[in-house]
Amino acid sequence: MAGSGNILLAFDGSAQSIKALDEAVRLAKGLKMSLIVLHVYWNEGADAYIDPKMIATEEMDVEGRIMFEKLDKRLKDSGVDYRLVSERSTDAPQTIIEMAEKKNCEMIIVGNRGVGRVRGFILGSVAEKVATGSKRSVLIVK
Repeated sequence: MAGSGNILLAFDGSAQSIKALDEAVRLAKGLKMSLIVLHVYWNEGADAYIDPKMIATEEMDVEGRIMFEKLDKRLKDSGVDYRLVSERSTDAPQTIIEMAEKKNCEMIIVGNRGVGRVRGFILGSVAEKVATGSKRSVLIVK
C-alpha cells in the first residue's frame, strides 16, 4: 500500500502530538505515503559523565516503549504503512531534521506546544527550530 515517499512525525506523547498523529495518518493515507513516527528522548548522560556501556538502552527509553505500544495498535488499525523509531539525543530539533534527511522524507509534521510568545522567543520551541532549520516542508499542527 505504501506510496513512493515518507512523512516524518515527531511524536512525544503530548496532546499536541496526538493531534499531529491524526493529521499525519490522514495525509499519509491520502497521499499513499509511509509514516515514520520519531520519538526523541533526552540523553541522560548529557550533563554528567556516564559510561555508555553501563546503561542499557532498553532502560533509557521506557517512556518511548510505552508510547509506542499504544501507538502500534492505533496505527495498525489505520491501515497506514508505518515505522516507529526512537532516538536518544540532547538536541531534539536537530535529530528530527537529520532523521528526515536520512529517511528522505517529503515532509515533517510536529505538534505545536503553544509556548508563550516571550518564552518562545527566548527558548525557541522544537516546532519553530525544526521549521526554520529544515530544508523539508514542515507542518506544525495546533
